[in-house]
Order: sequence, then C-alpha cells, then structure tokens
Amino acid sequence: MVFIRSLVINLPCSSSLSYWYNLGSFLGISLVMQVISGLFLLLNYNSLESYSSIMYIVIEVNYGWFFKIFHSNNASIIFLNLYLHLYKNIMMFSYRLHKTWNTGLLMMILIMGAGFSGYVLVGSQMSFWAAMVITSLISVMPINGESLMYFVWGGFSINWMTLQLLFVVHFILPFLVLIIMVFHLLFLHNSGSTSVLYVHSGVEKISFFPYFWIKDMVNIIWYLLFIIVLLLYPYSLGEVELFEEANYLNSPVHIVPEWYFLTSYAILRSVPSKSMGVLIMGMSILVLFLYPLSVSYVSVPTIYLSHVWFVYMMMQFYLSYLGFSPISQPYVLLSLLNTFLYFLYHLSMMFLNVVVSYIFKVIS
Repeated sequence: MVFIRSLVINLPCSSSLSYWYNLGSFLGISLVMQVISGLFLLLNYNSLESYSSIMYIVIEVNYGWFFKIFHSNNASIIFLNLYLHLYKNIMMFSYRLHKTWNTGLLMMILIMGAGFSGYVLVGSQMSFWAAMVITSLISVMPINGESLMYFVWGGFSINWMTLQLLFVVHFILPFLVLIIMVFHLLFLHNSGSTSVLYVHSGVEKISFFPYFWIKDMVNIIWYLLFIIVLLLYPYSLGEVELFEEANYLNSPVHIVPEWYFLTSYAILRSVPSKSMGVLIMGMSILVLFLYPLSVSYVSVPTIYLSHVWFVYMMMQFYLSYLGFSPISQPYVLLSLLNTFLYFLYHLSMMFLNVVVSYIFKVIS
C-alpha cells in the first residue's frame, strides 16, 4: 500500500508539466481499453473463417458491432498518441532517461507488431495482400530466410494456419506491452519527468495528488469525445478493400497498409532492393535507440535545435503521404529524398549532442 501511494499520490512531480504530458497517461488508458475490447472479440473470433467470424461478431453478437469498431479505431488513437508522445519526448530531451526511453521504444515496437497482426486477422482483401507483402520480407534474411517465411505461412502461401499463428502473436504482445509499461512507469517515477526547464530538480516539484489527478481527468473527457466521434464516423479511416473478403486470385491495384504504417512502408519501398529496403526500414526505428548514447548535457544550441522537432513531424506526415501514393515517379524519388532527410535529422541531433557534451567536458 505504501508503494502504491508513492506512485500515484505522494509522487513528486514538476509543477511545469503541461497538458502535453497527458499523452503518456492517455496512451496507457487506450492500451488498457484495447486489451479489454480485444478480449470480448476473442470470445467469438475464429481464424479458420476470419472474415465470416468478423461479420458474425458485427451482425449477430450483442454489441459486437461496437466492440469491433471500437477496437479497430482505438488502434488509430493508440498510434496517434504514440507518435505525438515520441515527438514530445524528442523535443524535451527525454532520451536522457535511458531506461525510460528504451522501454518506451521497446513498447512501440511491440505495439507495431500487435497492430500489424491484428490488421491481418480481419481477413479482408487489403489485409490479406498487405500480409502477403510484409511476411514475404522474411525471405531476405541471409540464413534460412525462405524456410522461415514458409514456416510463418504454414505452407507455401498465406492460409488459415498463418492467421492462427498471427492470432497467437496478437494475443501475447499486448500483455507483454502491459508488463513493460509497468517497468516504464517505475523508471519514470524513479527519475521524474523532464520539466520545461530541462531539469529534474526537486525545487519546484509538487505532489502528484490532487493536482495531476485533476489534470489527467481531462483524458476521460477526450476519450468520451473519441467515442462520440467513433459512433458518428465508425468507418471513415478504413479502405474500401477492408470491407471485401480476401480473394487469393486477385490482388488490389494499389496495396496500402493502415495509416500508422505508411511511414515505414514509404521507407521500405524507397529503394528498389528488397533487402536494402528492409534494412533501412529497420534502421529507421533502431536509430532511435542511439539517442541515449549521445547526450549528457543540455545547452542553448541543443535546446534551440530541439524546437525544430516539427520538421521531423512534418517529414513523418509527408512520408505517410508518399506511402499512400502509387509506386511511380515522382513519389519513389521523393520517398528516397525524405528517407535521407529522416536519417539526416536524427544523426544531426545526435552529432550536436556529442559535440556539446565534449565541450562541457573540456571546460569543466
């Protein structure tokens, strides 16, 4: 009981934390609600007849339509909060908190895996062919890549065995995310959040209760608004092919994943080589793990550079647009250019961090 009180009541927090810091708690609420709604859908889902079971849930199961549209749209809310949370933490130099930053990135990777596996389980035309494209990337592995791809497929093509495997993965990953989230919060509460002054000093800290309890209550209002919008526009984020049963003999004219994977998809297809595309796409996420290695001090130049984080955000948005565009010129060339700028931004930030750290060590 004392331990719980120290986490949610007596926890000292910076008084300068704005509503941007609500993104983390809102993301936690969204993840818990996603697991709960997924467990309800689990009761009537059958991977052998994936599309038919989804239709059965929507049409026949009491309130199944609500849980289905809530689960699919809440995934978009999770990724929206996830990306905004990442942008904010890059701007605030939160990668100085090494353990908190690394566990957060690990959760992001697992959430992306859960999002992809859940997208495939719908059994629609778009999700089937998106799964065909993404799972075939396993074949680029230098050792037994093709054999591993056939193992994941459960045969020589995607079938119900593939969906069964992804169903198990989709069931396990959210619980792993929740376990890591506990450690993420413990590391965060141990060090404290980075204030607007970029410090962790206890001089201006106040008790978590009741001030931040009241501030976090805003999340409930936002979530109620989300549910209202969800009921008014339940299928506005879905592609037309998501409402067609998978056709193994006819692929869509233009295969695109869900919007939250468009950035990675644009980076993947920015180069003609499949192996290089997979490598660059993986590096676009792994490069974020290098941030904690490059910073020890925060100075005026680095603070100034951190405020161009919106450039990074705009690059993400533009890459998403390019990922949605056809695989033709000039979109392929623009994807390659923006992929280069994406890595240039991260490497420039890390280089400046290293230079500033070296200067501080020399003069101290």
